[in-house]
Amino acid sequence: MKERYPLRKEPQQKRSKRLYERILQAAEEVLIRLGYGAFTSNTVAEEAGISIGSVYQYFPDKKTIVIHMLDSKITAVHAGIRAELEKIDTSLTLLEFTSRAMEIGLLAWEREPVFSTLSKLSEFDISHDIELWVEEFISIFIIEYNVEQRQPSPLALRLICESIAHIVVKHAIEGKSEIPKTILARLAADMITRFLFETPDKSVAALTKP
Repeated sequence: MKERYPLRKEPQQKRSKRLYERILQAAEEVLIRLGYGAFTSNTVAEEAGISIGSVYQYFPDKKTIVIHMLDSKITAVHAGIRAELEKIDTSLTLLEFTSRAMEIGLLAWEREPVFSTLSKLSEFDISHDIELWVEEFISIFIIEYNVEQRQPSPLALRLICESIAHIVVKHAIEGKSEIPKTILARLAADMITRFLFETPDKSVAALTKP
């Protein structure tokens, strides 16, 4: 989404990159504390301890600030989840592996309060970003582990990703559920493995094709 909200100029030097990151950090703190309605470029400048001109040299308006902050947070969450996935034992069954991965994902999205703030606003499509994360997770098996998979239609795959994104948003980010994360993760894992893969009860290591 940030491609549709370009910066006035890209930070190039270390000093300008530090200022850019400082603005994004301040934006996150203001959003969490005040919400989007009270969020302005001025409140961000005050939080960062810089002049409003320093904000405007990169960001033309408040929505551009939020879009770039959100992109930065999502990139960090994806990287953190990916690092945790690499620690999961591949001797687990595909279903167990996926369940553990979904639990990691649920907790990662849940622990960032800024997602909860923005998930209630239609102009920031958190669900779409989660759908992309699910697609990326599935590609790990298809591309990296080379696990044999079924050939679902693009529509079926999209519905799976949308369903899991709904679980993450409603039950983790917005916290509208008392269902334990382990159960939610297992449900999401069932959707992925039993529909997309031939033998979800075999270990990931055993399923990996040479």
